[in-house]
Amino acid sequence: MDISRFCGMHLPQQYARAPSRYEGFVYATDGRIGVRAPVHTVSGADSIEQGDRSPLIPLFERFDADRYDWHPLPPLTPTQGRRCGTCEGTGRVTPCTDCDGEGEFEHGAHTYGCKHCDESGVLPVHDPQESARPCGECAGSGVDSHTGVEVGAGFYALRYLRLIAEEYPDAEIGVPYNDPGEMAMWRAPGVIGALMPIRR
Repeated sequence: MDISRFCGMHLPQQYARAPSRYEGFVYATDGRIGVRAPVHTVSGADSIEQGDRSPLIPLFERFDADRYDWHPLPPLTPTQGRRCGTCEGTGRVTPCTDCDGEGEFEHGAHTYGCKHCDESGVLPVHDPQESARPCGECAGSGVDSHTGVEVGAGFYALRYLRLIAEEYPDAEIGVPYNDPGEMAMWRAPGVIGALMPIRR
């Protein structure tokens, strides 16, 4: 399993840009979704840096499954949801060559937004043979970030539910009993995760 898919490689926080290892587990988050998996289940775990800065560590240490209403992942279809505008639905991007991945460029004393990439700093990759990275806007799902799905009383981004389903098909989503608008938890054998809801 590729735990780096749960990271936000475009974010400034070091703990979000790459997975970290701590006391037998690997942690990964982009601030909206997170996961803790045993080291032995993660590909390349030996090369993942040790660190105790992830905000997931105390969250998962306090995890109490009885506080959540557990549901299986809803059925998800490949064509479900609006297409991500950044990667054009491919889930894969490469840095824009016109602006060097910055989304803007300077000319003289002025800064201009890059028209080639629509100021995103990335271009969609349609060729499966071409080198690319997962789209940060849609978490590599190809689905618009505002497309949501109901799970119990909660409402969650389809892109994250699809990511969980791809990596952990037997996962369950735990909707908080006291407030479905609060952070949900998810679990699979040996793995726990966190998932922020979105607005309907």
